[in-house]
Amino acid sequence: MTILRAAFQPVRLLFNGGDNMLGRSVQLTMPFQVEGGEEITDSAPAIYYLQLATGHPSTKAGTFELPEIRKMNSDGSYLWGEYLGTPIDPPPDIRFLNLENAVTDTIDNADIPVNKGINYHMDTRNLETAFKAYAYEPHTGEPGGDRAGGGEEDCIPYAVVFSNNHAMDFGRKAFEEETLPSLRGGKLPGRAAVVGAGTNLQDASRPVQFDLPQKGAKVELFAFATGCSGTPLDWSASGERSGLVLLPALTSPESVQRAFLIIEKAIRESEGGKGGEGKALRVVSIHWGPNWAYRNAKGDEEVDGQPFRRELARMLVDRLGVDCIYGHSSHHVRGMEVYKGKAILYGTGDFINDYEGFSNSGDEAFIRHSALFLLDVDPSSGNVCSVRLVPFFIDRLSLRRLRRETMQWDPQLASLVEAPDVDAFCAFLNRMSEKDAGKGGCPVVLKVKEKDKGVGGGPILCCDIATDKPSG
Repeated sequence: MTILRAAFQPVRLLFNGGDNMLGRSVQLTMPFQVEGGEEITDSAPAIYYLQLATGHPSTKAGTFELPEIRKMNSDGSYLWGEYLGTPIDPPPDIRFLNLENAVTDTIDNADIPVNKGINYHMDTRNLETAFKAYAYEPHTGEPGGDRAGGGEEDCIPYAVVFSNNHAMDFGRKAFEEETLPSLRGGKLPGRAAVVGAGTNLQDASRPVQFDLPQKGAKVELFAFATGCSGTPLDWSASGERSGLVLLPALTSPESVQRAFLIIEKAIRESEGGKGGEGKALRVVSIHWGPNWAYRNAKGDEEVDGQPFRRELARMLVDRLGVDCIYGHSSHHVRGMEVYKGKAILYGTGDFINDYEGFSNSGDEAFIRHSALFLLDVDPSSGNVCSVRLVPFFIDRLSLRRLRRETMQWDPQLASLVEAPDVDAFCAFLNRMSEKDAGKGGCPVVLKVKEKDKGVGGGPILCCDIATDKPSG
């Protein structure tokens, strides 16, 4: 192991978990509703998920009535819950999240992919309300900038990734006429930038770039989706067609090479630099792999395509100068490794979802728990210096910190029960890192830290030592 220490001021990147799913019953907790929204159905109508998550009408045990929740969500305060006011010193320079739902005014267009099975909808009018409290959160432990009298210039910038298998759930017509204009037209509050979707391939391939003059650095973010995440092939953008930058399903060495060439083309065509003062730290977001991947990795046998994701990630570091890979899709946290000094986050879990009380047998320990991933990166080399995870979970569609002896709402029992222990969450992450880094890899090994002077409010998981000793 090598202890990474330096006299520089690192760039601090904050990843709000992976998937932030603001459709279905989360959408029903927002102020604005489209007619028929509560009846949007996959395995059950959206209203059923809402009743499970917030408490069945027959019980009032610690739950809020829906009108109260919608009122609190007039700025997203109920949804973001204990994320708001989480003290981080120093605060992050940039925040990242993957918004995994369609954002439309309409839900009845003729080109909706009804055979897809699950279609997540969020009303465009709720973009501002859902993200307002988030956008102005300063991470000082004090109220957000807007509520405290500050302005947009005081906001921490954030990037919204919109390249995933739910971005176009309500059709290309709505995507072109409603989604893109809303995401890019100022409805997102604060200093927001959207990446990974566009009016054509060139537009969708374009990265977003953040200037950090106080750190003498820039950060650029590219975003891609893959076929193995369930993203339909016809969502792929072209020279004349809107959509996403779609990589093939990563199921073979040949598909890895094809995916690499697509990413290489996007990066080579961009104007971003790499490394050094005034150059860009390069982050690549990829929505990849199957759901519930933990089920598919038994012992040393990896049957869910992880060797191909690992191969692609390392190629991006070796041949394209990528400094960090931001992976998501599996709906639970996966592993992390440090490869040649660079952070690879194979799966950052669901930060927001509505799976409470509606889980497949065996998934209960994973579907509600995720974390803020806080990375400090050397702006000159792009090497990661420290990794900190701030554990969270969803409780009645509101974010809460995972602490010792935390109680959470159990919809099936209609009562509060003890949440999984933070030690168990840490152990699961370390097991996944060992698997995902593979034999000879360098997994990130986390430990529970009860108190951290830089992150208040409860225990965190940390690794200030980057692992360079191969595992296995």
